[in-house]
Amino acid sequence: MHIFYGTLFVINDNYIKKDQNQMKILIAFLLITVEFLAQSTKDSTKSFNRNPNYELQLGMQSISKIRQADIIMFGNSITHGGNWNELLGRKNVVERGIPSDNTEGMLNRINTIIKLNPKICFILAGVNDIYSGITVDNV
Repeated sequence: MHIFYGTLFVINDNYIKKDQNQMKILIAFLLITVEFLAQSTKDSTKSFNRNPNYELQLGMQSISKIRQADIIMFGNSITHGGNWNELLGRKNVVERGIPSDNTEGMLNRINTIIKLNPKICFILAGVNDIYSGITVDNV
């Protein structure tokens, strides 16, 4: 006879031997159920929406008074970090970079760039996708 301390259950040896197969089936079922639940609760949020900067920057860009831009710098934090008017010696450059943005996020906001009717748009994309493990073929 086995006594499991800390519980009120007493199980005899015959019961354990008799029901070992049922226990194996039960354990397998529980493991499969846990795996299924883990898969079904994975975060389905789009990758760019997991970026806390994304909505903030997109909101700030949406209230911008700029309605037309000759030159747009479009991309991620590398683009965002540049003072392009000063670096290029021009006054007609609009920066539209969002730190940690990826190509999915950029495609999501491409219409905001098109609305500005730029003469030229420089695009820096894919760095954060590669960094997060997305294959080159999928970028």
